[in-house]
Amino acid sequence: MLVVAGLHVGALAALLFWAGRKLRLSPLWTILFTLKLLAAYVAVVEQRPPVLRAAQMAAAVVVGGFFYRRLDLLNSAAVAALLLLVARPLAIRDSSFQLTFLAIGCIAGLALPWLAQTVQPYVKALKGWRDVTRDAAHEPRAIQFRIDVRATAHWISARMPMRLASSAENAQAGGLAFSFRLWELLVLTIVCRSGCSR
Repeated sequence: MLVVAGLHVGALAALLFWAGRKLRLSPLWTILFTLKLLAAYVAVVEQRPPVLRAAQMAAAVVVGGFFYRRLDLLNSAAVAALLLLVARPLAIRDSSFQLTFLAIGCIAGLALPWLAQTVQPYVKALKGWRDVTRDAAHEPRAIQFRIDVRATAHWISARMPMRLASSAENAQAGGLAFSFRLWELLVLTIVCRSGCSR
């Protein structure tokens, strides 16, 4: 037995958008393709409230992308909440509605801004870390981090056989990226648990 949740809707929307890009559809046709199949999915699962909320947020993100707007989770959640409350004003009493938007508020209002100021610059700095010409595109602490990563990789590769040097450098960068992702998940979990438990 499968439980249909908002997470599945988000994953489906991302998959459909990716498929549209892989099929080399124009941006407009990619958005229409994504929205049409998303609407069909919502109709098949009988328009349950969590699915409707997630579908409206996904639609806001996809349509916003057409206008080259940067994704803002709080704005997308506000649009979804407003549409749901216009259609069903009594949904505001539903604990599922309250917990969903409380969790989104905690993630978008607390966790994401904090991560953007702390760990995200280092995550971005790891992309193309070998390329010295990309350093200037980052802020000073991220530039220093890229220099440190290259220096450490050089120190490791100098002490290993030639055939293993490149693999060791890649393992170092991969380990750092994995650690940053784990830290992000930990922060999101702590923020959601502390916000929803109050």
